[in-house]
Amino acid sequence: MELKTKNGTYILHDWSLAGLETCIVLQTDDNDFWAFDIGISTPISLRCNHVFISHGHPDHLASITNHLAKRHVLGKTKHAYARLSKYYIHDFLKEGVMKYVTEGMTNGCLHNAIMPKFQDEGLVTINLGERHNFTRNWFVTSFECFHTIPCRGFILEKYVQDENKFFPVVAYTGDTTIDFIKAENNSFLQNVPILILEVSSFQNTREAIDFCHRKGHTHINDIIDNSEYFEDVEHIVIFHIPLFLKKDEVQDSFSRMPPTLKQKIQICRSALNYHKQFEIGI
Repeated sequence: MELKTKNGTYILHDWSLAGLETCIVLQTDDNDFWAFDIGISTPISLRCNHVFISHGHPDHLASITNHLAKRHVLGKTKHAYARLSKYYIHDFLKEGVMKYVTEGMTNGCLHNAIMPKFQDEGLVTINLGERHNFTRNWFVTSFECFHTIPCRGFILEKYVQDENKFFPVVAYTGDTTIDFIKAENNSFLQNVPILILEVSSFQNTREAIDFCHRKGHTHINDIIDNSEYFEDVEHIVIFHIPLFLKKDEVQDSFSRMPPTLKQKIQICRSALNYHKQFEIGI
């Protein structure tokens, strides 16, 4: 999906289904490609030299070994994707991810070819709130999210040297309750041009809402009920939609939104294409 902002035009190549697999790829106006989470190694994700991983649940992390292996195989053919990707994580993930990748590379050739460099350079640890220069004039900062296990979101900023200023471009939440947008230290998220936000349920029943919150997720009603926090966000992209999403649930949700909120929201197209049995028409 193409997203035009005040500071440029960006393209999202997404694939996300709640509990199954998530990988959101940002294509910049400079034609760079970066991925948020790697729960599935999509073809477009193979172009990503930088991958930002929010938390350790399999649907957000499990394809890291597949991504590494595919990029390595392409490198043998002198493909443009030959370089080792860097995977940005937090301290609480480092030991587990390293063990997971090491055990996953059971093939001797792959292990010997990939692991030494991966162990030295592949994992980049980012502390909460730390601004990290990951390529040229682009910086990433992590922020706190609220899930059933530790989770961090990421905001990408572009530094414009002539103005000596950082311009926020996109923020990605990973899995979280709506509390992320209310947190005092996260107030900057209320002004980000593109907010990629998980919504795991559209069912407008007390049972469904309570279940969603117990599992550490955002319900669509949370966005509707807290619309004032999104007034200055240009685009809200919803990912992590449920596998059995129904047309009438989505239509009901959008019918209850303020017009200014409704016009900002897009649902991940890959998931919509997967659910060909309904047409949302929004």
